[in-house]
Amino acid sequence: MRSAPDSAAYFAARAGSGVPERRKLSESAQSWVEQWRWVSAGAPEVLLLAVHGGGHVVPGPRAAFPRILGKVSDVLDGPSEVWRFFARQPSTEERTSQPGPEQPAPALESHAPSP
Repeated sequence: MRSAPDSAAYFAARAGSGVPERRKLSESAQSWVEQWRWVSAGAPEVLLLAVHGGGHVVPGPRAAFPRILGKVSDVLDGPSEVWRFFARQPSTEERTSQPGPEQPAPALESHAPSP
């Protein structure tokens, strides 16, 4: 079994991307999000959002899971981020016909409560 970063790196290598851009994103008192993003002109984007301090659940402000699975982080709305990722991907036809410039990933929408 591969770790999440190793799995993402595997798919990035298959897509033809090299070293990921890594940065710390949203943060609350209990958790924070780390982004690993592989992007190369003409290659599919590969993105890993790692929630540190969260449990084995889908993060989000409206998520509710049994406590045995761990804490639910509110610094990331998982379903919304999945949708945003797929919505910004070009079709295979677009990707192979016109390699365009690399575009930065949009910032995450913060869902952490205000202090």
